[in-house]
Amino acid sequence: MERRTFLALLSTPVLLAALEACGSSKSTSSTNRSNDHATTPSNDTPPSTVPTGSTAPTTPQTATSTTDAGVATATVNRFGTDLYARLAAADPNAPNLVFSPASVAIALAMVLPGAHGATAEQLAATLHADVAAALAPSMHALLEALDGRTETVDNPAGDPIDVVLAIANSLWVQQGFDLESSYLDALSTEFGAAPQSVDYRADPETARTLINTWVETATHDRIPALLPPGAVSAATTLTLVNAVYMKAPWRKTFDRSSTAPAPFTTLAAAAVQTDAMSVVDFFGYVARSGVQMVALPYIGDDLSMLIALPDAGQPLSAAVAALGDPRGLASTRVAVTLPKFDIETSVGVGEAVAALGAVDLFDPAKADLTGIATADPPLYVGAIIHQANITVDEDGTEAAAATAVLLAGGAAVEAEPIDFRVDRPFAFAVRDDPTGAILFLGHVGDPTQRRG
Repeated sequence: MERRTFLALLSTPVLLAALEACGSSKSTSSTNRSNDHATTPSNDTPPSTVPTGSTAPTTPQTATSTTDAGVATATVNRFGTDLYARLAAADPNAPNLVFSPASVAIALAMVLPGAHGATAEQLAATLHADVAAALAPSMHALLEALDGRTETVDNPAGDPIDVVLAIANSLWVQQGFDLESSYLDALSTEFGAAPQSVDYRADPETARTLINTWVETATHDRIPALLPPGAVSAATTLTLVNAVYMKAPWRKTFDRSSTAPAPFTTLAAAAVQTDAMSVVDFFGYVARSGVQMVALPYIGDDLSMLIALPDAGQPLSAAVAALGDPRGLASTRVAVTLPKFDIETSVGVGEAVAALGAVDLFDPAKADLTGIATADPPLYVGAIIHQANITVDEDGTEAAAATAVLLAGGAAVEAEPIDFRVDRPFAFAVRDDPTGAILFLGHVGDPTQRRG
């Protein structure tokens, strides 16, 4: 999949979601998502109208116990595994794949409060939300938990270093188009999506530029053009945006002097040489059912990257399944050899979401999104576009993701380390350890193929 290649066509009223996730950890000074960049609807604004506001990232405004995040975590991880299978099967020749289960799941969760009837039932089932009404509050709890990962931490040398996990949401609405007040309340309370007023009908290109600029800012320039030219038209009515940015250093960095060319057998069974990093330390490690898995923690110990390496001849799907069930990881002295990689995927996920069960959402005759707005013609989802990228090197990880849902209408005796040599296709996940939520998921079949 080429960078910025969008596999879905854009159509009429738009809902956009771009999630800003980051890798991070514990520290002495925490940054709250709802301070610098947060904007909220004015108390003087009627709930069913949309005020013009700042284009800065926004975040949930109410406090919620993080113990309620379990429903959202299950949604993110189970839906993410389902979606991976669909995306991998849709383009089996693509050497690399990365996407954000959290981004796509949160984007769809922002649609759910406005869905009714069979449309809501199908969407909730697709998201594995047994109780649909519980999903939005649980997503809010998860966002609150992830918010705490952005901190400043002392590295082993005693120097302060930033780790970032930033999540932002916003809502862009056509001037004069009234949304249901209950829907606006749900987006503001649970997702922190503050409405912004734009004029798609008179100047769709300016609206597209404003949204792209918001996403670019929220992802620290890693996703500069989520919506390509022509994506926004005079028929667009609203755009939901959720953006993710992650940057975190390893707890145990890889020594750059040990990085050297190493052989790697690609997904296409070709032999290539790639720059491989090496480190020996105690990491969480488990070997079971034809898969080895190691957990590489980021500084602060809240986030980690799980690397799942299938045995020779085993499919990547087995490795992905292991990532969703990381039981048995035990501190073990491991010699890790891991390719550096820098990959990106841009893909339409609408077909996959429909195939997973949310069929009516995409049908103009059947979609019931009257909880968002009563419109003539009625609203329906025309396409879902996702873009994600991730860079992994000796220092740590930087990643970003965006999703667009477009609506139409202790000291131990040192043993010999286990040799964890990643020299063939592998799967990876960036995971928030306290909640268990998978923020980024994918596989690397050819680390020599880098994003443009």
